[in-house]
Amino acid sequence: MNVPTPPLELAQEPEELKNIRRKAWNVYTQAPFPDRASTLWRFSSPEAFWIIPENISSMLERGKITYKLEAPNGLLLSDLQQAVSDESVPVGALVGPEFGKFEALNLALWERGAYLRIPERAKIDQPVVLRKHVSGEGLVLDRSLIHVAREASLTIVEVLEGELTGNGNGYLNAVKEVLVEEGAALTLVEIDLTRGTTRAFVTARHSIGSNAELKWVLARFGEGVLKANLGACLSGQGAKSEISGAVFGFGQGKSDIHTFHDHVEKRTFSNIVLRVVLQDRARSAYTGLIRIGTNASYSEAFQENQNLLLSGDVRAESIPELEILTDEVQCKHGVTVGPVEEELLFYLMSRGVPREDAVRLLVAGFLEPVLGHIPGDFREPLDGRVAHSIKPATEVENVL
Repeated sequence: MNVPTPPLELAQEPEELKNIRRKAWNVYTQAPFPDRASTLWRFSSPEAFWIIPENISSMLERGKITYKLEAPNGLLLSDLQQAVSDESVPVGALVGPEFGKFEALNLALWERGAYLRIPERAKIDQPVVLRKHVSGEGLVLDRSLIHVAREASLTIVEVLEGELTGNGNGYLNAVKEVLVEEGAALTLVEIDLTRGTTRAFVTARHSIGSNAELKWVLARFGEGVLKANLGACLSGQGAKSEISGAVFGFGQGKSDIHTFHDHVEKRTFSNIVLRVVLQDRARSAYTGLIRIGTNASYSEAFQENQNLLLSGDVRAESIPELEILTDEVQCKHGVTVGPVEEELLFYLMSRGVPREDAVRLLVAGFLEPVLGHIPGDFREPLDGRVAHSIKPATEVENVL
């Protein structure tokens, strides 16, 4: 087989990273497509994210991403490629060459990236805001590395804006690696405000050290297509991870989200709350795996996926899984799928609330356990998008 050479060569990079890029390129071009029988790919076609190697260079030329950091205390955002060249930055430590076929494409060819390092014991009270803007009609490769050093604490709000247009061949391929060291506390809020039918393939992995804590809030509302593989490794005793996600899909939007919590050490804790609202012909799939390793006794893990259906043509799938390899643990998972409760609608309408406003109130209340974690300045546009997207009362169907 004649495999094209990578279309990106950066001479100033360390030889180690060049080798990693070559390995990743070989994985992308030679590895078979993921098995559709696996839980991770059960609800999405891998072919939808494949671009033949000969076309990648031209696709990259037609996509663009920019980064902007709004931060107090002189905290600076570094270009990831420059940071790798200047110092020892562990790119690929969590999402390496053999992680997956499409993650390998990102690792082989990313050029623009964001690197943020929080020094030891730094306490940052104001939210740090990282804005990403995508545009064009091609392929965008986004790679981020966040390193929170020992006993540091802060909140990072990442806002993704813009739109990728074109004939559907291009998409956003994003990989995020987050290192949270011993005793550190990170609240990471990710808000997707992309417009139109933007497609995204997103992979994130977090490593959480001893007595460190990650609170991760996700919000995504729109007509686009999302394939997400999100996970955390609780690698130190006493590590904690909490994921709260809110999705509102309308039009022909689709979200396919997979979460993975890997409990490696004792007395670790994880919790997942995912709330999904679907309208029109939108689709949602959630698969979640909790693994309690052989050395992770006295750990606790919970996951909950609730789906609210606003019309009869929507569809929600959910497959939570547990893999428990030791004793003395607590694990629970739960799934609900259903329409707006008519009794609640009747209660509000009997007190003079128009049906359309009543539906909006119930949807807002349904999403509140997640959106309530988002800082106030960033909450307003989300509330406005939800209220604007809900159809008039005459079009909201009873799906029973």
